[in-house]
Amino acid sequence: MRNKSYLIICIILFVACKDQEVLVPKPRAYPKIEYPEKKYEQFSWLDCELTFQKPVYAKIVKDSSNQLKEDIHPCWFDIYFDKFNGSIHCSYIPITEDNNFEKLVKESFRVVDQVNKRSNYVEETVISKENMGGIYFTFEGPAASQAQFFLTDSTDHFFKASLYFYSKVRPDSIAPIAAFIKKDIEKMIETFNW
Repeated sequence: MRNKSYLIICIILFVACKDQEVLVPKPRAYPKIEYPEKKYEQFSWLDCELTFQKPVYAKIVKDSSNQLKEDIHPCWFDIYFDKFNGSIHCSYIPITEDNNFEKLVKESFRVVDQVNKRSNYVEETVISKENMGGIYFTFEGPAASQAQFFLTDSTDHFFKASLYFYSKVRPDSIAPIAAFIKKDIEKMIETFNW
């Protein structure tokens, strides 16, 4: 009887030891994003002394956060990307004695320095166009802003813009969306006019 029990146990163990697929948990993944087709339309606004091409899948929203400040120019707006939960915050500031060129450039660099404290890398690209110039900053890593730029003629006009997302910054998930929107920013800079 003992031999029979031993034989049955061996057969059960032999059958149980056949090759089985080892189950491995699936890696984390982010939702698939469907990117819209790149199409642009001309932006112009009564309050603004500027024009550029903006993506058709983004809408212009008047910046209401600064309504009570008298020194703010009425040409403050956001280019809102509903599908990506982000905006390009845009500000036009006329150059005056109080808001002189040096002060405005210094303030732009101060904001860039604040963002750069959290980023892994910042790249500066000089913008040189007929009758205007500026700098385009792109950031990598867990920075609050993924891109910023300013354009100016250094005598009358100063325009600055910053790309922000309304969610926790996870570089792995934000990077492809930021790269998509950075192409829109480049188109905006390329077509920008006073």
